[in-house]
Amino acid sequence: MAKGWVCNAFVATVFAWVVLIPPAQSELLFRADWPERTLWLLGTVKISNQSNSALSDLAKGAIVSSYRVWLEMTSDELSRSSDVLFRAGLRDEPFLKEELEPDTWAELAAITARLGLAPSVIDRMDPWLVDYVVTLLALRAEGFDTRLGVDHQVTRHAVMHHRDIEGLERAEDLLQVLQEAHVEKEPEARIQALLDSVRQAPRLLTEMEIFWRNGDLNSLNYRVRESLTEYDQHILLVERNQRWYRSVLGAMGAEGEYFVAVGAEHLAGDQGLLALFERQGATISRAEAMLHQVE
Repeated sequence: MAKGWVCNAFVATVFAWVVLIPPAQSELLFRADWPERTLWLLGTVKISNQSNSALSDLAKGAIVSSYRVWLEMTSDELSRSSDVLFRAGLRDEPFLKEELEPDTWAELAAITARLGLAPSVIDRMDPWLVDYVVTLLALRAEGFDTRLGVDHQVTRHAVMHHRDIEGLERAEDLLQVLQEAHVEKEPEARIQALLDSVRQAPRLLTEMEIFWRNGDLNSLNYRVRESLTEYDQHILLVERNQRWYRSVLGAMGAEGEYFVAVGAEHLAGDQGLLALFERQGATISRAEAMLHQVE
């Protein structure tokens, strides 16, 4: 199978998997237990076009009872990231059009024009920034909104109960991830992967959503890794999981409860957060909570 659509680093790093199907099933909430402390790990989706999925009462209670709450990135840092990415990704030369085949540039220009972005602006962007911007605009055009995602709900509930949110990454970390994920391919190959992802995303994201809504973390993980190159897996998942694991482990106290919410794909696999904490000595269990519908 072609490794195009999820090779879009922006989808893999920023949005994780998108909520498309209304019926609530099972929440990807886990516990990592030690004798005197508990770490809650919630696998999330960051952007949605549905407004009727909500955090379970168990997840909300875990947030309130936790000493510290982590997300991949705080709201303030996410806002700052746009400026950081654009400062790094705009260039005077070479023009992107000069690095692409004529047909590839024509298709990209047509897509960006439909999304309300002038091709002359895209022409000055590094391919990784084109990936970022086009993906974001395409999802917004389909009605997707980060305010409907699970991460936003975690933030809102934590703030409501006076819990500070801490970030596992800064804007500069995200910049480095997006740049490194594009190093292995030439501009033509990367833009072709982006165009493939825009064409195929609705069907493939629906498939991913079924796994997420059913709480099927193993199938979700298999689908992610099937669609990413080994290099992208290492940059987007393995290295970041290791950094986040060390950061959380070093910040937790000897006792009490703690809460981490990250994209669901970061929990699974031999190098996922669940396995990393289990090897450190924690007992991992699934919190069998049911998502409920917003009134």
